[in-house]
Amino acid sequence: MHHYHDLVRRAVEIDLEEIRLLASAARTAPPGIRPVLLSVIVSEAHDIMFWNALLAFGRDDMMPPPSPIYEEYYPYQEKDDSEKE
Repeated sequence: MHHYHDLVRRAVEIDLEEIRLLASAARTAPPGIRPVLLSVIVSEAHDIMFWNALLAFGRDDMMPPPSPIYEEYYPYQEKDDSEKE
């Protein structure tokens, strides 16, 4: 599970770096280009929100405990001869 979190965190870091570079470019860009760069920054911010949601929902302490119902109920599992009546 830690490998998954590391990869998602790395994706967040990459998106943050892209935003930093785009903001720097927007500060020095001609006025007609700035709105385009700002819209790309907004898109990157949405990407970060997506990755952040994956991190939040993937946390072990956020997962509900397994239900005892599912531990005994496997509708497609074949029963061995000892369980058949």
